[in-house]
Amino acid sequence: MSQIVTIEIICRRHQLEQQVIQQWIARDWLRPDPLGEDDYAFQDIDQARVSLLVELRDLEIGDSAMPVVLSLLDQLYDARRLLGRLRETLATAPAPVREMLGANRHEG
Repeated sequence: MSQIVTIEIICRRHQLEQQVIQQWIARDWLRPDPLGEDDYAFQDIDQARVSLLVELRDLEIGDSAMPVVLSLLDQLYDARRLLGRLRETLATAPAPVREMLGANRHEG
């Protein structure tokens, strides 16, 4: 079950000022669910995104490069998720389909 936390908890966990989190939200780098005027509900995916943003900041990725880096990472994560689904689908496919795909793999 996913745990929802507030901006105060996120700031304490990552030793961040609320202003930093609010800037990330304003720049659309982080998309938590709004709870009120200045508060948000951070679900598991949002918490992971904060960890990623902190790590990228520690690696000194600048504000101008951050949107490009985030876009590329998002594309990579999407591709991994799609490949995982494809792998699951192929695992349950009929044997002739799996055999045909296996044969085609060696032809390329």
